[in-house]
Amino acid sequence: GEKRIPISEALNVLNAHLDKIATVNEWADFMGYKKSTFWRLYTSHYKTAPRDTLNQVKKERLWKLLQTNPGITAQELAEKLGYANSEYIYQVARVLFGASFGELRKRVEGNKDNETNL
Repeated sequence: GEKRIPISEALNVLNAHLDKIATVNEWADFMGYKKSTFWRLYTSHYKTAPRDTLNQVKKERLWKLLQTNPGITAQELAEKLGYANSEYIYQVARVLFGASFGELRKRVEGNKDNETNL
């Protein structure tokens, strides 16, 4: 069978391959697990649902990418975050930050030194 990566490595794998992992399904696949098995093992090991971690990591990476690349486009962000197209970036901005992509960009520019607004 396929070699499984130990669940304790899940966060390292996510951070290293965020450009290839957009969903918990993809994360589970990448690790060599069925989604249900991954979900159970992950939740047991990290005491939180993998979706929550995935959202938090994507949110932090999106913020950091906007901070360090002020002119970056939604399409470029999508590629760096493992999404098929820029539509996902607009959705992520709305769902995770409660803002449009344009508002989010302004928020980042207004908080150059301050990351506590996450």
